[in-house]
Amino acid sequence: MKQCQRCGRLRFLTNFHRSGQRKDGTWLYQTICKSCAKVKAREYYLANQDRLKEHNRLKGQRYRKENPEYNRAQHLKHKYGLTIEEWNRLHDLQLGRCAICRLPLAEAKRICVDHHHDTGLVRGLLCDVCNLGIGCFRDDPDRCRSAARYLEEVMQQHEHSVSVPVV
Repeated sequence: MKQCQRCGRLRFLTNFHRSGQRKDGTWLYQTICKSCAKVKAREYYLANQDRLKEHNRLKGQRYRKENPEYNRAQHLKHKYGLTIEEWNRLHDLQLGRCAICRLPLAEAKRICVDHHHDTGLVRGLLCDVCNLGIGCFRDDPDRCRSAARYLEEVMQQHEHSVSVPVV
């Protein structure tokens, strides 16, 4: 049994946090009980809330800067359910090229994971331009086919006519 120095109640040792171990193997315990320690920690947090939040924000920012691979792995897992190994396997299956335009992904500004927005199913890796394109067509194959038909018709018309600049 031990008396809490904050509330004065006599309590069992299990109600105190351990603070260290003596050379003989017996434990040292905190001077205040666990429930008082919780109240004290809450009071400290409320009194120093802005400073602690800023400290934690800077700490997280520094960690993300120092660990880009960890952040990438977390992002892929959280957003797409992919591990780095699965992403690498997909990249290798596509021979390092965009699934739509077949240009090397290394030349793209950004490599995008194409996925079905309702089911979350990953479809492939795209360059940022192709990803933007199918996004603008709202992932609708009929719109894409219609756009392709339109472009083919317009290109045929321009082959047979003299181009006049539009002012």
